[in-house]
Amino acid sequence: MAHNLKLNIWSLKFYDKTNKKDKTHLSVKEALDKLYISKDSVTDKDKNELFKSFIEQYVQSFDDKFINDKDVTKAFTYDDIKILLDSNVIYGSTKGGITGIQQDVFNINTKEDTDKKIFFDEVSTLPYFFYLWLPVDSDIAYLMSQSYTSVSINKVFLEHLVSIFNIHDIRIEKQSFVTEERMKYFYKNSFVYKVSVFKSRISRSARKKFNEAFMDEEKLKMNLTFSGFKTPVRSFFSKWSSIKSNLKDLNIESEDDYDIRVYYEDVNGRKASASMKNPKVILPSINIPNTVKEN
Repeated sequence: MAHNLKLNIWSLKFYDKTNKKDKTHLSVKEALDKLYISKDSVTDKDKNELFKSFIEQYVQSFDDKFINDKDVTKAFTYDDIKILLDSNVIYGSTKGGITGIQQDVFNINTKEDTDKKIFFDEVSTLPYFFYLWLPVDSDIAYLMSQSYTSVSINKVFLEHLVSIFNIHDIRIEKQSFVTEERMKYFYKNSFVYKVSVFKSRISRSARKKFNEAFMDEEKLKMNLTFSGFKTPVRSFFSKWSSIKSNLKDLNIESEDDYDIRVYYEDVNGRKASASMKNPKVILPSINIPNTVKEN
Protein backbone atom coordinates (compact mmCIF):
# COMPACT_ATOMS: atom_id res chain seq x y z
CA MET A 1 0.00 0.00 0.00
CA ALA A 2 1.48 3.35 -1.09
CA HIS A 3 0.08 5.55 1.67
CA ASN A 4 1.68 3.91 4.70
CA LEU A 5 1.17 5.47 8.10
CA LYS A 6 4.20 7.01 9.80
CA LEU A 7 4.80 8.14 13.39
CA ASN A 8 6.75 11.35 14.01
CA ILE A 9 8.13 12.12 17.49
CA TRP A 10 9.67 15.35 18.80
CA SER A 11 11.06 16.28 22.19
CA LEU A 12 10.10 19.83 23.25
CA LYS A 13 11.92 22.26 25.53
CA PHE A 14 10.51 25.62 26.61
CA TYR A 15 12.46 28.87 27.10
CA ASP A 16 11.42 32.26 28.49
CA LYS A 17 11.98 34.76 25.64
CA THR A 18 11.86 37.74 28.02
CA ASN A 19 14.88 36.54 29.97
CA LYS A 20 17.61 36.33 27.33
CA LYS A 21 20.43 36.12 29.87
CA ASP A 22 19.05 32.95 31.45
CA LYS A 23 19.51 30.06 29.01
CA THR A 24 17.88 27.57 31.41
CA HIS A 25 14.74 26.07 29.94
CA LEU A 26 11.42 26.17 31.75
CA SER A 27 9.76 23.17 33.32
CA VAL A 28 6.57 21.97 31.62
CA LYS A 29 4.52 23.32 34.55
CA GLU A 30 6.25 26.72 34.34
CA ALA A 31 5.45 26.89 30.61
CA LEU A 32 1.80 25.98 31.21
CA ASP A 33 1.65 28.52 34.05
CA LYS A 34 2.65 31.29 31.63
CA LEU A 35 -0.09 30.19 29.24
CA TYR A 36 -2.74 30.15 31.96
CA ILE A 37 -5.62 32.56 31.38
CA SER A 38 -8.30 33.18 33.99
CA LYS A 39 -10.53 36.03 35.11
CA ASP A 40 -9.61 35.19 38.69
CA SER A 41 -6.23 35.91 40.21
CA VAL A 42 -5.01 32.40 40.99
CA THR A 43 -1.47 31.82 42.19
CA ASP A 44 -1.60 28.06 42.74
CA LYS A 45 -3.17 26.49 39.65
CA ASP A 46 -3.85 22.78 39.71
CA LYS A 47 -2.95 20.55 36.79
CA ASN A 48 -6.53 20.23 35.56
CA GLU A 49 -6.90 24.03 35.25
CA LEU A 50 -3.57 24.34 33.41
CA PHE A 51 -4.48 21.67 30.86
CA LYS A 52 -8.00 23.03 30.30
CA SER A 53 -6.63 26.56 29.82
CA PHE A 54 -4.12 25.32 27.24
CA ILE A 55 -6.77 23.38 25.31
CA GLU A 56 -9.14 26.36 25.42
CA GLN A 57 -6.49 28.60 23.88
CA TYR A 58 -5.60 25.96 21.30
CA VAL A 59 -9.22 25.58 20.20
CA GLN A 60 -9.88 29.34 20.15
CA SER A 61 -6.75 29.95 18.08
CA PHE A 62 -8.45 28.36 15.06
CA ASP A 63 -11.48 30.68 15.27
CA ASP A 64 -13.54 27.92 13.60
CA LYS A 65 -11.28 28.12 10.54
CA PHE A 66 -8.33 26.34 8.97
CA ILE A 67 -4.80 27.52 9.76
CA ASN A 68 -2.38 27.96 6.82
CA ASP A 69 1.35 27.41 6.90
CA LYS A 70 3.65 30.34 6.12
CA ASP A 71 3.76 29.44 2.42
CA VAL A 72 -0.03 28.89 2.16
CA THR A 73 0.50 25.41 0.73
CA LYS A 74 -0.95 23.36 3.63
CA ALA A 75 -3.84 24.01 6.01
CA PHE A 76 -5.35 22.18 8.97
CA THR A 77 -7.82 22.51 11.85
CA TYR A 78 -8.55 20.57 15.02
CA ASP A 79 -11.22 17.89 15.00
CA ASP A 80 -11.31 16.39 18.48
CA ILE A 81 -9.23 16.96 21.63
CA LYS A 82 -9.25 14.97 24.89
CA ILE A 83 -7.29 14.82 28.16
CA LEU A 84 -5.79 11.89 30.06
CA LEU A 85 -5.15 13.92 33.20
CA ASP A 86 -3.52 11.15 35.28
CA SER A 87 -1.05 10.55 32.43
CA ASN A 88 -0.45 14.26 31.67
CA VAL A 89 -1.56 13.68 28.10
CA ILE A 90 -3.51 15.77 25.59
CA TYR A 91 -4.50 13.81 22.49
CA GLY A 92 -6.89 14.03 19.61
CA SER A 93 -7.32 14.38 15.88
CA THR A 94 -6.88 17.06 13.26
CA LYS A 95 -7.71 17.26 9.57
CA GLY A 96 -5.75 18.99 6.87
CA GLY A 97 -3.98 18.86 3.55
CA ILE A 98 -3.02 20.81 0.43
CA THR A 99 -4.39 24.29 -0.23
CA GLY A 100 -3.46 27.43 -2.17
CA ILE A 101 -3.70 25.81 -5.61
CA GLN A 102 -6.66 24.91 -7.79
CA GLN A 103 -7.06 21.20 -8.47
CA ASP A 104 -9.24 19.42 -11.00
CA VAL A 105 -10.80 16.19 -9.75
CA PHE A 106 -11.04 13.11 -11.98
CA ASN A 107 -12.22 9.54 -11.69
CA ILE A 108 -9.02 7.45 -11.71
CA ASN A 109 -10.55 5.01 -14.22
CA THR A 110 -11.24 7.59 -16.96
CA LYS A 111 -9.78 10.73 -18.49
CA GLU A 112 -13.20 12.31 -18.96
CA ASP A 113 -13.59 15.78 -17.50
CA THR A 114 -15.78 16.33 -14.47
CA ASP A 115 -17.18 19.50 -12.93
CA LYS A 116 -15.44 18.72 -9.64
CA LYS A 117 -12.74 21.14 -8.52
CA ILE A 118 -10.84 22.09 -5.40
CA PHE A 119 -10.38 25.85 -5.60
CA PHE A 120 -7.49 28.04 -4.45
CA ASP A 121 -9.18 28.90 -1.13
CA GLU A 122 -10.27 25.32 -0.39
CA VAL A 123 -8.40 22.44 1.22
CA SER A 124 -8.48 18.70 0.56
CA THR A 125 -8.15 16.94 3.91
CA LEU A 126 -7.01 13.71 5.48
CA PRO A 127 -7.33 12.74 9.17
CA TYR A 128 -4.25 13.05 11.40
CA PHE A 129 -3.80 12.08 15.03
CA PHE A 130 -1.56 13.56 17.71
CA TYR A 131 -0.47 12.72 21.26
CA LEU A 132 1.11 15.44 23.43
CA TRP A 133 2.71 14.28 26.67
CA LEU A 134 3.24 17.15 29.12
CA PRO A 135 4.72 15.69 32.33
CA VAL A 136 4.38 18.61 34.74
CA ASP A 137 7.28 17.41 36.91
CA SER A 138 9.68 17.35 33.96
CA ASP A 139 11.44 19.95 31.81
CA ILE A 140 10.87 18.06 28.54
CA ALA A 141 7.59 17.35 26.75
CA TYR A 142 7.03 14.94 23.87
CA LEU A 143 4.82 15.32 20.82
CA MET A 144 3.79 12.41 18.61
CA SER A 145 2.01 12.99 15.32
CA GLN A 146 0.76 10.50 12.77
CA SER A 147 1.27 11.21 9.09
CA TYR A 148 1.59 9.31 5.83
CA THR A 149 4.81 8.42 4.03
CA SER A 150 3.60 10.35 0.98
CA VAL A 151 2.02 13.41 2.65
CA SER A 152 1.84 15.17 6.03
CA ILE A 153 0.80 18.40 7.77
CA ASN A 154 3.70 18.30 10.24
CA LYS A 155 5.07 21.71 9.21
CA VAL A 156 1.86 23.70 9.68
CA PHE A 157 0.93 21.69 12.81
CA LEU A 158 4.25 22.54 14.48
CA GLU A 159 4.25 26.16 13.28
CA HIS A 160 0.85 26.69 14.89
CA LEU A 161 1.79 25.02 18.19
CA VAL A 162 4.92 27.18 18.39
CA SER A 163 2.88 30.33 17.68
CA ILE A 164 0.57 29.71 20.67
CA PHE A 165 3.51 29.58 23.09
CA ASN A 166 5.19 32.48 21.29
CA ILE A 167 2.25 34.76 22.16
CA HIS A 168 3.19 34.23 25.82
CA ASP A 169 6.91 34.88 25.20
CA ILE A 170 7.84 31.22 25.29
CA ARG A 171 10.22 29.79 22.70
CA ILE A 172 9.97 26.10 21.87
CA GLU A 173 13.06 24.15 20.94
CA LYS A 174 12.04 20.96 19.12
CA GLN A 175 14.14 17.99 18.15
CA SER A 176 13.21 14.82 16.29
CA PHE A 177 13.23 11.86 18.64
CA VAL A 178 13.87 8.17 18.00
CA THR A 179 14.58 5.58 20.71
CA GLU A 180 18.14 4.29 21.01
CA GLU A 181 16.85 0.75 20.45
CA ARG A 182 15.33 1.71 17.10
CA MET A 183 18.53 3.51 16.05
CA LYS A 184 20.64 0.43 16.82
CA TYR A 185 18.27 -1.91 14.99
CA PHE A 186 18.16 0.27 11.89
CA TYR A 187 21.96 0.68 11.89
CA LYS A 188 22.59 -3.07 12.10
CA ASN A 189 20.01 -4.00 9.47
CA SER A 190 20.62 -1.50 6.71
CA PHE A 191 22.90 -0.71 3.78
CA VAL A 192 24.88 2.41 2.96
CA TYR A 193 23.85 3.57 -0.52
CA LYS A 194 25.15 7.15 -0.68
CA VAL A 195 27.76 9.41 0.89
CA SER A 196 27.85 13.20 0.49
CA VAL A 197 30.71 15.55 1.29
CA PHE A 198 29.71 19.14 2.11
CA LYS A 199 31.90 22.23 2.16
CA SER A 200 30.14 25.45 3.16
CA ARG A 201 33.02 27.95 3.17
CA ILE A 202 35.32 28.24 0.17
CA SER A 203 37.82 31.07 -0.15
CA ARG A 204 37.76 33.46 -3.09
CA SER A 205 41.08 32.15 -4.43
CA ALA A 206 39.80 28.55 -4.21
CA ARG A 207 36.58 29.51 -6.00
CA LYS A 208 38.63 31.13 -8.76
CA LYS A 209 40.86 28.05 -9.15
CA PHE A 210 37.83 25.81 -9.43
CA ASN A 211 35.90 28.00 -11.85
CA GLU A 212 36.05 31.76 -12.37
CA ALA A 213 32.25 31.85 -12.73
CA PHE A 214 32.12 31.23 -8.94
CA MET A 215 34.88 33.67 -7.97
CA ASP A 216 32.56 36.37 -6.56
CA GLU A 217 29.96 33.97 -5.11
CA GLU A 218 30.70 34.31 -1.39
CA LYS A 219 27.88 31.93 -0.38
CA LEU A 220 29.04 29.17 -2.70
CA LYS A 221 28.69 25.67 -1.24
CA MET A 222 30.05 22.37 -2.50
CA ASN A 223 28.28 19.02 -2.40
CA LEU A 224 30.30 16.02 -3.62
CA THR A 225 28.12 12.89 -3.72
CA PHE A 226 29.12 9.25 -4.14
CA SER A 227 26.28 6.92 -5.14
CA GLY A 228 25.58 3.88 -7.30
CA PHE A 229 26.58 1.37 -4.59
CA LYS A 230 24.82 -0.53 -1.81
CA THR A 231 27.04 -1.96 0.93
CA PRO A 232 26.09 -3.52 4.29
CA VAL A 233 26.82 -1.13 7.15
CA ARG A 234 29.49 -3.25 8.86
CA SER A 235 31.32 -3.91 5.63
CA PHE A 236 31.21 -0.24 4.62
CA PHE A 237 32.61 1.16 7.86
CA SER A 238 35.30 -1.53 8.12
CA LYS A 239 36.71 -0.20 4.84
CA TRP A 240 35.99 3.51 5.35
CA SER A 241 38.86 5.93 5.78
CA SER A 242 39.26 9.68 5.31
CA ILE A 243 38.76 11.18 1.86
CA LYS A 244 41.98 10.47 -0.05
CA SER A 245 41.33 12.63 -3.12
CA ASN A 246 43.49 15.72 -3.49
CA LEU A 247 41.01 18.56 -2.97
CA LYS A 248 43.42 21.22 -1.71
CA ASP A 249 42.22 23.62 -4.38
CA LEU A 250 38.86 23.67 -2.59
CA ASN A 251 40.42 24.29 0.85
CA ILE A 252 39.92 20.62 1.74
CA GLU A 253 43.07 19.23 3.32
CA SER A 254 41.81 17.47 6.45
CA GLU A 255 38.55 16.02 7.82
CA ASP A 256 37.98 19.24 9.77
CA ASP A 257 37.48 21.08 6.48
CA TYR A 258 34.27 19.36 5.44
CA ASP A 259 31.15 17.55 6.66
CA ILE A 260 30.12 14.08 5.54
CA ARG A 261 26.61 12.64 5.59
CA VAL A 262 25.93 8.91 5.26
CA TYR A 263 22.66 7.67 3.75
CA TYR A 264 21.11 4.36 4.83
CA GLU A 265 18.36 2.11 3.49
CA ASP A 266 16.96 -0.98 5.18
CA VAL A 267 15.56 -4.14 3.57
CA ASN A 268 12.05 -2.62 3.52
CA GLY A 269 13.17 0.46 1.60
CA ARG A 270 13.02 2.83 4.57
CA LYS A 271 15.71 5.49 4.40
CA ALA A 272 17.59 7.65 6.90
CA SER A 273 20.83 9.56 7.19
CA ALA A 274 23.43 10.56 9.78
CA SER A 275 26.57 12.60 10.14
CA MET A 276 29.81 10.69 9.67
CA LYS A 277 30.88 12.15 13.03
CA ASN A 278 28.05 10.17 14.69
CA PRO A 279 27.07 7.52 12.13
CA LYS A 280 24.95 5.56 14.61
CA VAL A 281 22.77 8.55 15.54
CA ILE A 282 20.12 7.85 12.92
CA LEU A 283 16.55 9.16 12.78
CA PRO A 284 14.69 6.56 10.71
CA SER A 285 11.00 6.89 9.93
CA ILE A 286 8.72 5.01 12.32
CA ASN A 287 6.17 3.14 10.25
CA ILE A 288 2.85 2.21 11.83
CA PRO A 289 1.52 -1.31 11.08
CA ASN A 290 -1.51 -1.49 8.78
CA THR A 291 -3.39 -3.29 11.57
CA VAL A 292 -3.86 0.00 13.43
CA LYS A 293 -5.48 1.76 10.50
CA GLU A 294 -9.16 2.55 10.70
CA ASN A 295 -11.36 0.83 8.16
